Amino acid sequence: EWKPLYNLYETEDEILAIVELAGFKQGDTRVGVGEESITIEGQRVNFKESLSNPTTHQEKIPMGKFKLEIPFKCRIDQDRVTLEYNEGLYKFTIPKKKATVKYL
Repeated sequence: EWKPLYNLYETEDEILAIVELAGFKQGDTRVGVGEESITIEGQRVNFKESLSNPTTHQEKIPMGKFKLEIPFKCRIDQDRVTLEYNEGLYKFTIPKKKATVKYL
């Protein structure tokens, strides 16, 4: 298993996660949104398997299954998380859940 690279940015109201997933289409992965994290799972096809008896000179691109969990230090608004896919990057916009006070 391998883990994609990602960048994480935070503002007062939201979190922005950029995940590098070159070679994937949006439907090739499974995305889960928890109360304090997002999880991305998928599998990159090993192109070498389609070749007949290849000699490998260099192999640095990770292949096979991956699972990436990105934890946050706050609760998030699961219903308002958006995902945009552009040129091999998954861009998650993750609104923070506003803290509420319950008075007794």
